[in-house]
Amino acid sequence: MLAFRTVTYCTENEETPQRRTEELGRRLVEQEAAVKQLNASNEQLEAKANELLTAKQQLELALTAAKSSVTAQEQVVVSMLERFSATVPSPDASAKDPVEGAEKMTQRNDKNPTVTGT
Repeated sequence: MLAFRTVTYCTENEETPQRRTEELGRRLVEQEAAVKQLNASNEQLEAKANELLTAKQQLELALTAAKSSVTAQEQVVVSMLERFSATVPSPDASAKDPVEGAEKMTQRNDKNPTVTGT
């Protein structure tokens, strides 16, 4: 009886060609499903990468436009400062002391008050 159990045990654990084929078929189906899932994930990642690349390009264009605008504004400010510094008279060009010149200018303004309609 002991010998029979041993023989039965060995035949149960032996791989038959049919079992081997079934196992390989099952593994193949699992691998195909995994490949399909990876391909789908890859497509999603490629789409996301393309979206990010497009967004990056748009941001680079916006940054370039902003830098250009800032440069233009800086040039306008420099031009305005140059004009203002060229047209603003000193408090009194004839006075060597700036405080004295400012006092003379204030005295002139006191003599000619501006009349407003209020």
